Amino acid sequence: MTVWAWDYDPSAEYETKVLPPGAVAEVEQLANELAALGRWRDCRSSLAVVSRAA
Repeated sequence: MTVWAWDYDPSAEYETKVLPPGAVAEVEQLANELAALGRWRDCRSSLAVVSRAA
């Protein structure tokens, strides 16, 4: 069996150099907001399980 690997690992600077100024910061902000929403959803589902058990 052949082991296959992906060796392409560019730097963040290489990947983002064609973006307009501020685009990386905006994407990072949106990613943080999505992560916060995911944490909120996880907390809500955990609270629902605890309240049903009580």
